Amino acid sequence: MFVLLPDEVIPAVFECDIAARMRAGAAVAFGSGYCLAFQLIRPPDHVDVLLLAPRLAGRQARTRYQAGEGFWALVGVEADRSGQAQRRLLGLAEGLGVLRAGAVEMTAAGEAALDLFVEQTVGALLGTAMLVAFDVGSQAGIPPEVLVMEMYMSGEMEGVFRSFRETGFLRASEEHGPTALFGGITRTFEIDREAIAASFRTILGDITSGAFARRFQEEAQNGYPMLTVAREMTRGASPITDAEERLRRLMQSRP
Repeated sequence: MFVLLPDEVIPAVFECDIAARMRAGAAVAFGSGYCLAFQLIRPPDHVDVLLLAPRLAGRQARTRYQAGEGFWALVGVEADRSGQAQRRLLGLAEGLGVLRAGAVEMTAAGEAALDLFVEQTVGALLGTAMLVAFDVGSQAGIPPEVLVMEMYMSGEMEGVFRSFRETGFLRASEEHGPTALFGGITRTFEIDREAIAASFRTILGDITSGAFARRFQEEAQNGYPMLTVAREMTRGASPITDAEERLRRLMQSRP
């Protein structure tokens, strides 16, 4: 059994619809360590418990598989009741195409903490920086379409992240001109790194303590009030979305 349901949904269906149907010696694998890490479920004592967590979204993983490229995943054996758990895990990883790229062994607790930590620190900070830059630049008279083009729609940002992967996070800076390097390094020194580090430590502590998971389960049980507001905001009209749509129309109108 390979469980690929949303994290917050698994506890409600696992005991009756999954665990109760598993025979002794069977195996259950999870695409995320979340529910195991925060004790939201208790797998039966007579089955192997495996972790195979892709480091890509499902659609991207499928595209990589079809192209024969494979994709990275975090894997681990949480319980070996059959004596064959490791072989089963590696067989599953190979079948999915993971081993064409590579697999890193990790516990469910480690995978869940890593996943949530990067989402809630790097992801949140990068997203906020782009929104603030868009607002400040627009207010200063820079055309909104040019701002979204410069930040991500030109594809340059994708190239930067590809350079991180292929060349290295620090060494990739050598691919940029002196102006970009000088401006980037001097502004980096001006940023309050200790304030960011303190915030990140607080976030990591909140995650590893299980407090975030408890809040998210309450969010699901209450009908997703916060996520409903978030989806209304992301799907509604906004200056940055309007700028993106205008730029796409310009691109599509090219002869």
